[in-house]
Amino acid sequence: MGSPAALPEYRLYVLNSHSGHIDRAETFVAGDDIEAISQIQARAGREPLELWRDGRKVRRFDGRPDIFGVRRSQPMEPFLAQLLGREPPQQEATSDPLDQEGTGRGF
Repeated sequence: MGSPAALPEYRLYVLNSHSGHIDRAETFVAGDDIEAISQIQARAGREPLELWRDGRKVRRFDGRPDIFGVRRSQPMEPFLAQLLGREPPQQEATSDPLDQEGTGRGF
């Protein structure tokens, strides 16, 4: 009998949830796509992931939202105000006229 075939190699890309760029990549082996997906589903968290094999995207895993379905990058106040049926808090106006004009130079 011949030697057993090598298991296929997969690449897992961990994406930045804000920019969508790759934060890091990991390589692992699995018997097939179904086994690879099962391995990743067991450890999927808040970060979006992409699973690839031989230049082919097998699956994308969207990051799970934080509590109440709000991602950490979003401010909580507007969401909580909506949940409670209240008006969201208003942004305080800055006293710097340069910043109000949109120059971005106000501190």
